[in-house]
Amino acid sequence: MSELSKLIGKSKIIKLGEAELKMVPLTANDMDLMHSFGDAKGAEQVEIIKKIIVKSVPGSTLEEVNNMSVEYMIKLQDEIMEINNLNPDKDKKSFEDGIKEKQNLPKK
Repeated sequence: MSELSKLIGKSKIIKLGEAELKMVPLTANDMDLMHSFGDAKGAEQVEIIKKIIVKSVPGSTLEEVNNMSVEYMIKLQDEIMEINNLNPDKDKKSFEDGIKEKQNLPKK
């Protein structure tokens, strides 16, 4: 194996509600999803997020994601951003805060 084998992302166990999930980082094979997300709008972005969740939680299905509470979907999305180092600024507003800001709702 080459030195690139040292660059494989590490999985992470998270607890959401009563579920304990093993999260795995996205790989170069998943870059098409990330690229598509930037080009997509509205409902298309939601569908891409669902696919990213399925890829990030081994053994999960799209049906399970579709039936998940929005509360947990938002938290899971934040965890995916974290494990993939896509949100390196820890002080940055969470996705949930961004939604609330757009809807003029109070933050927690």
